[in-house]
Amino acid sequence: SFLTEPLGYGVFAWALWAVWRAVVRPSATSDALALVLLALAALTRTGFLLLAPILPLAALAQAWRFGAGGGSAGERLRNLPRAALRRQPLAITVGGAGLFVLAGYWAGILPGGEGQLIGTYASSLPSLEEVVLKWRTFSSRIVAGTGFVLAAAALPWIASQLGRPRSPEAYALGVTALLASLAVLVALVSAPGD
Repeated sequence: SFLTEPLGYGVFAWALWAVWRAVVRPSATSDALALVLLALAALTRTGFLLLAPILPLAALAQAWRFGAGGGSAGERLRNLPRAALRRQPLAITVGGAGLFVLAGYWAGILPGGEGQLIGTYASSLPSLEEVVLKWRTFSSRIVAGTGFVLAAAALPWIASQLGRPRSPEAYALGVTALLASLAVLVALVSAPGD
């Protein structure tokens, strides 16, 4: 049989690098590379479809933190769309188009529903209790598989970079790592239990 895991995990890593690079060095070329690698990741593993929003969300976070100007939260929120589109027009436009397509499927306007995108895979979350149980199980495996010291160092670092980043690059890496971790955990919710 043909298994895509070896290809998928490599593309996953390259896609996250491309997202980080697009956020810290915004350009149409950087956005296009990130979008291509995210699409390739989704082609290798259906669960990687959940990586798609990482680029526009990370671009929005970076624009909020470093591009929307100072002032009150209200001023920054008003400046956010313009700042995000100025920084990364391709990422924000593709992210917005993706939201419209999903809304069309969910509203029944587009034929086939979300099954057009994911086939027979589950598209809804189970009960909150089951989600928490699975996240606890899978998180413990991730920590055991990557090494406790690495997880114990990574989580506080991500939190510190989101709160008080050392640089725009460190902030972008923290946001990308957090969003990717959440995407993987959400993708694992529909995985069969042990």
